[in-house]
Amino acid sequence: MVDDLNALRHIEGFPIGEDADILALSDPPYYTAYPNPHIGEFIEKWGKSCDEATDDYHREPYVTDVSEGKNDPIYNAHSYHTKVPYKAIIPFIEHYTEPGDIVFDGFCGTGMTGVAAQMVGRRAILCDLSPAATFIAYNYNTPVDVAAFEREAKRVLAEVEAECGWMWETRHTDGRKARINYTLWSDVFLCTYCGKRIVFWDVAIDRTTGKVRDLFSCPTCKAEVAKRDLPRSMEIISLGSPNHKIERAEQIPVLIDYSVGRIRTDKRPDSADPELIRRVNDSEIPYWYPSNRMMNMPEGVQQWGDKWRAGTSNFTYLQELYTSRNLWTAACLWNRLQQSSTKRIRLALGFVFTASTQVSTRMSSFRFDTRNPNNAAGGIMKGTFYVPSLSKEAFITDLFNRKRNLVTEQYRKIPRLSGVTRVSTQSSTDLSQIEADTVDYIFTDPPFGDNLMYSELNFLWEAWLRVFTNSKAEAIISKTQNKDLEDYRGLMTASFAEMYRILKPGRWITVVFHNSRASVWNAIKKV
Repeated sequence: MVDDLNALRHIEGFPIGEDADILALSDPPYYTAYPNPHIGEFIEKWGKSCDEATDDYHREPYVTDVSEGKNDPIYNAHSYHTKVPYKAIIPFIEHYTEPGDIVFDGFCGTGMTGVAAQMVGRRAILCDLSPAATFIAYNYNTPVDVAAFEREAKRVLAEVEAECGWMWETRHTDGRKARINYTLWSDVFLCTYCGKRIVFWDVAIDRTTGKVRDLFSCPTCKAEVAKRDLPRSMEIISLGSPNHKIERAEQIPVLIDYSVGRIRTDKRPDSADPELIRRVNDSEIPYWYPSNRMMNMPEGVQQWGDKWRAGTSNFTYLQELYTSRNLWTAACLWNRLQQSSTKRIRLALGFVFTASTQVSTRMSSFRFDTRNPNNAAGGIMKGTFYVPSLSKEAFITDLFNRKRNLVTEQYRKIPRLSGVTRVSTQSSTDLSQIEADTVDYIFTDPPFGDNLMYSELNFLWEAWLRVFTNSKAEAIISKTQNKDLEDYRGLMTASFAEMYRILKPGRWITVVFHNSRASVWNAIKKV
């Protein structure tokens, strides 16, 4: 089934990308990375007609407290900037609907409303402006052959390990070949007094507490200095190609955690380890990888986002978020999963890839565990692009494999009823392919003013997917997009007007909203 994209381009929120990439990302009629033209058929088949003269629907407001944690394999299968636990949504759906009813979410994010609906025998229509969000929502809400998925995942991992494993080798103290679990990279600063290099890891970490010192001594001149006052040492490296030279804040490997046989231990890099890294840096990556300027901003534009924190690196291109070997490994992994036998399996493996890729970048932080250094945590600073001073570089295939296990568990846990969900990529300001008075209930978690810049934060995922958010109708407050509180209120008003139009008379909409600014909440209340 191939839809005519030209007939849909007029709908607000049609994404940015080549038609071939948009179609490759889609699985109609269940999911389209463009406005889904099959929703009408879905409602016609499963919807229940509503005659106001005879309709006896009545529900009192749901006022019970709801508290649900986030320690769930379904919830944790794929990260997102904000996500309501599906278990917290279920009581609302059960209260306001009957089995078989159609639930709508116009700001669906990862599709937890759809998961909740499936859990209690309802159907769902999920809509979001972001192709990354709808891709995640589709994979959360669409059945997959788990056995075939597992077979393909293992094939892909084996092929990538065979090709890229050499990049992740080191030597044990007795000369035996060992497998790197992760490499710790540290910022390098210049002393403001003597000008000598200061390796942040060597001077700033208190090994007894694991905390970062506010003040530390220069190892050369012994002057007491603070990180915030120190200029960074800069370096020029190749990335992705010997011809692609970049200047960036210098980071060097300072600790390698590795396994040899049944032993897991760590060491300072020896002379062979930097040489291996140089070999990778100076090689041409033989696969496609996204080389977009951040936010696809044109040449010469320096400020590419509201929530960008440069951290240790004034990066311009997306690939600069990776080390050379994880960029190469990620590109190889992406290439291999594109070769899967069916689209559904390919998209499911892509779901695991996007779940893994953030923590495979230089944005993955390192938190020293004084009790067990082998359990040193890594994570991403949410709501921004930020490269920390201590960056944890783990082999993306290991990250992929861990996420694969979570994804497999969530596929087995959700009751999979083929065809009970439709996912569409578009703005909720224009739901013209959905007829009025056809939806039984709406649960939605809209953007929170200027709290999160979704089109910016989803850029990494969307660059790999090759389809980007059309941010013209993105309901946020943003200096970069030249949108103020009134613009936000206008977009939210248009979205809620459309949701009101498609909702059956007398039915309910539940809105989840978080913002500490009274002005933003007041803007919502005026909608």
